[in-house]
Amino acid sequence: MKLKKLPGFSLGLIALAVGNAYATQLLDDYSILSYITDEESPIEIKDNNSISNGEYLTTKDESHAVKVDDGVTGYINNASVMTSGDGSYGISVDSHNKVLYISDSDIKTSGSVSDKGNNQDVNGGITASAVVSEFGGTIVMNGDNSVETRGAYSAGLLSQVNDSGIVENNTRLETTDKTNIVTYGENAVGVLACSSPGESRTCVDAVDDEVSDSNSYEVISRADLKMNGGSITTNGTNSYGAYANGEKAYINLDYVALETGEHGSYAVAIRQGNIDIKNSSITTKGTKAPIAKIYNGGELFFSNVTAVSEQDKGISIDASNIDSQAKIALSSVELSSALDSIDVNKTTTDVSILNRSIITPGNNILVNNTGGGLNIISSDSTLNGATKLVSGTTTLKLSENTIWNMKDDSVVIHLTNSDSIINLSYDDGQTFTQGKTLTVKGNYVGNNGQLNIRTVLGDDKSATDRLIVEGNTSGSTTVYVKNAGGSGAATLNGIELITVNGDESPADAFRQGDARIAAGAFEYQLKQQGKNWYLTSYQSVNEEDNSSEGNSESTETPTPVLRPEAGSYVA
Repeated sequence: MKLKKLPGFSLGLIALAVGNAYATQLLDDYSILSYITDEESPIEIKDNNSISNGEYLTTKDESHAVKVDDGVTGYINNASVMTSGDGSYGISVDSHNKVLYISDSDIKTSGSVSDKGNNQDVNGGITASAVVSEFGGTIVMNGDNSVETRGAYSAGLLSQVNDSGIVENNTRLETTDKTNIVTYGENAVGVLACSSPGESRTCVDAVDDEVSDSNSYEVISRADLKMNGGSITTNGTNSYGAYANGEKAYINLDYVALETGEHGSYAVAIRQGNIDIKNSSITTKGTKAPIAKIYNGGELFFSNVTAVSEQDKGISIDASNIDSQAKIALSSVELSSALDSIDVNKTTTDVSILNRSIITPGNNILVNNTGGGLNIISSDSTLNGATKLVSGTTTLKLSENTIWNMKDDSVVIHLTNSDSIINLSYDDGQTFTQGKTLTVKGNYVGNNGQLNIRTVLGDDKSATDRLIVEGNTSGSTTVYVKNAGGSGAATLNGIELITVNGDESPADAFRQGDARIAAGAFEYQLKQQGKNWYLTSYQSVNEEDNSSEGNSESTETPTPVLRPEAGSYVA
């Protein structure tokens, strides 16, 4: 192979563009000779050749370091690509007949948003993003890659499309092996998929801005971004780890460590899009930085994920209109947050918590619903904290050995307890002066469920946890009572544990568990009186009729039930 020699340059030299000078190249088989030219064009990969073992840098605004020609499959191997200028992409593939493979390379950009008119980015400008697949392009990154951006509104990896609703123009950006992404600067994004985010919005607008996200055409083109292995770290305020913006924006992360460090920096941001994360860890360190923010609908899936919000909420769902719908599925997930685990407002949200997931809020608020329609299904998982209902509706269905540690007063509209356990309160080492109350505004259904209640075993006025059902009860629930410091006393009507205000309250809806309930000299039993259930320390005595014929009235009165080992108390 014979290369054309140019004075002062050799194979693999930095191609530096200053002012109007752009980096370009000569290609001969699979090697590259770099030199300086004043042509206003980026390095272009032609004839299915490659860029290898070199460094490529531009410093002019709106200059892209590497682009792929039409109809070309290009390769970048073991290269360092750098841009320094507003609106400058590091690497760009921008149509459906262009494909680029990147392996073992470093890509760095430094710059903010240019002021050039373009409807893809902030205020019509172009971002200084590192690796960009757009308008039908395909980029695949293999091996060990490093991506870094320094500047406001920049994205490490960006897959974007803005279609007309006529021609499908799917865009794809995928990484395998390991890619490490670091962003510095405000409003930056680690990985961003954007598909027609709204005619009045741009791809890097805030997920929860109140600008309309409607389009006058049907969105048919997908923006796909898949990342398998590596890490995402953001270091600026209001900077997201992963952002799916638009109804056909899809992000898949697998074996990725994701961390955001500053105020307002959500690890996951969704506006009508879809994000699926598996086998990964997520951490947010800043204030006002929940693990995930969903606005105006979208879908979120976590599987085998550990997620921590050190100073804020777990998952926040909000909307500018009440017609939005969100879907969340958590499978084998450990989600911990300083504040509410799930916060919902103005949207219909379906949440599935499955396969030994554990949800733990630091403030003991599992759900805070301030105006949404929330439906939660939990199977074989552990839920910690209370459900707060300011307005809207919350429906909770527990199944397959789910444990709900309620910890504080809670309100739901409908509750189903199938083969699961509800602990209304817990022993925090403090004196039990007032129990916790679970209020079901609608119906309660038990299907071999269990209800654990703490009560100060004493007289009728004893402190106790309570279940209040405003509607009907059905099915069967076993009730276990733990003494919270009582020494026993005689009751008259009993300690009211369960109140049913609806029309239906079957006699077998609640039954006492097989564990004895005892304090001091007294045994207690769970009894139904009317539609409610009471804990009593007396027992009705039903003797056979020993009066004259036709008189079946018993002359016996209820007597206290004393513990058999405490006979010396009887006098």
